[in-house]
Amino acid sequence: MSHEKFSAYNPTELISALARKHVELGVNDGLFCTDVVEDVPKRERGGCEKVIKGKNNAFIILGRDRPASIASGGSGNGQTACGMIDMVVGLNASVSAKKVKKKEKPKGPESLTSCNFATDAARIYMSQRCLGKGGIDGYLGMTRNTSPSAENKAAIAIKSDHVRIVGRECVRIYAAKTQNFQGLGMGGEKTALGSRITKGRIDLCAGRESDLQPAVLGENLKEFLLQQMKTTDADVLRIIMNILEQLIEITGVVVNFGPPLAKNFLTNIINTFDVMITNLNSRINAINGLDDLTISGGRSIVSNTVFIT
Repeated sequence: MSHEKFSAYNPTELISALARKHVELGVNDGLFCTDVVEDVPKRERGGCEKVIKGKNNAFIILGRDRPASIASGGSGNGQTACGMIDMVVGLNASVSAKKVKKKEKPKGPESLTSCNFATDAARIYMSQRCLGKGGIDGYLGMTRNTSPSAENKAAIAIKSDHVRIVGRECVRIYAAKTQNFQGLGMGGEKTALGSRITKGRIDLCAGRESDLQPAVLGENLKEFLLQQMKTTDADVLRIIMNILEQLIEITGVVVNFGPPLAKNFLTNIINTFDVMITNLNSRINAINGLDDLTISGGRSIVSNTVFIT
């Protein structure tokens, strides 16, 4: 009998040895990547679809555009030029999870289930043309009130409880046609349907689309505020100098009326001066907050292509 040598002080080696022994014994209880029996719903399969099915509720479907039942999307309408790749794990996961919480049996092979963008656990969906209402936005259950429309357009959707995009050096999100490809004809790159590409738009939504507002362009904002500060400082300084000049002239006249009258008169002037300064400061704050201004033109401080909530 051979004996494996491993360090008792190395937990990784110990666990690896135990895992190998477990597998050699042929125990299928799910531990150490062995098979495990679990309830997996039966996916409704379309005739045009090639399905690669794993043992644990994982599917890769090659077919035509289909966001739900076999009557949905481009394939449901008998359309061509709408090829699709649908990668999904956890078919109907949220429904099964709800059943388990109620001490009920989760959906298993006896349940015929269609794909569902709302109840499936995680999905990467690619379609040559999304032909259902609203296009990919409609498939995701999003109400889109702004252009451009996603209907009848090629699309890729990634959806799960959490999504991460990681670039060790950089991550960029583009909404634009390519700039450097040759031989694409007049106007450059086109959409998948051969139509002209309009100005790109990026929406960052963490709520309702109706709450979207233009993102602020930092450099333009900084330039604008610096100009406002210079203008405001000059205006304030000019006003203060005018007030001081008038105070000097008035003081010389009022002093001749006697100390009591002069004191009251100067107090009123100082109070008026304080009010003016307060009003000026309020105006400066309004300018800095941009609440009272309408900005337009080439140096606009807000973006017309990036919108956020």
